[in-house]
Amino acid sequence: MASFRNEDDRLDLSEIVELFFLWYRLPTMSKKTVTLSFVIPAHNEEKLLPSTLRNIQDIRRRLRERSREAEVIVVDDGSSDSTAEIAGNTGAQVVHINRRQIAAARNAGAAVASGRFLFFVDADTLPSEKTVWKAVRALESGAVVGGGCHIVTDDPRAYRVRIPVFVWWWISRTFRVAAGAFLFCRTDSFRKIGGFKEEYFVAEEIILSRDLKKVGRTEGRRFIILKETAVTSARKAALYSLPEIFLTLLPLWFRPRRSMRDRNALPIWYDGRR
Repeated sequence: MASFRNEDDRLDLSEIVELFFLWYRLPTMSKKTVTLSFVIPAHNEEKLLPSTLRNIQDIRRRLRERSREAEVIVVDDGSSDSTAEIAGNTGAQVVHINRRQIAAARNAGAAVASGRFLFFVDADTLPSEKTVWKAVRALESGAVVGGGCHIVTDDPRAYRVRIPVFVWWWISRTFRVAAGAFLFCRTDSFRKIGGFKEEYFVAEEIILSRDLKKVGRTEGRRFIILKETAVTSARKAALYSLPEIFLTLLPLWFRPRRSMRDRNALPIWYDGRR
């Protein structure tokens, strides 16, 4: 049978090897590199999670326009409502745990994250696109290990939260500690320090801020607090009376370490009111 292939059309060995490696690398070449991972801890958050996820998805689209890929991970921590279903329907990766602990939920999300940077966002919090972009650019500069931003509430007229929010902003800026509602960091630095300390049920973000500052000093990187904002819910002011809030915070003032380790002593974080 006559051959219609010319001698010049034959592949030499080097071309065969090159084609083989192109074929071998094809799956990884088509895979997009993830720049940042949004980690959202959630327990019975069916009321507020949808707006948070819509906000994050809008930010993802804008990041993609700037050639930055982001993934969304929702950690469903023992929810009895439709939290997991809502998250799954938006395309978020859902991680299931049953610990009823904020630090453990954040760590579980970080454990499966593939992004170079971690962005921890509470289920009732809406960071602005500008805030996220400034944080991404700061991390990409290589000079920043992590940070937070200016936290404001969705009801600034709520008198029960006005003074605590103002005091927190002063503490955050002065001592460079991030609120758990919005905290970002390098993934490698986060894993180097072992993540959030799971012996604590509150203030784990303050301890993480301290640990990131320590590792940042060894790496020549700073921990920053951005002036840009994230809006968080003021629902605790509506759900709890002033005496309830006072009686929860009082032991934290006099016996901080002991109280921080006792879930039962922290009802405004863990009694499940929504």
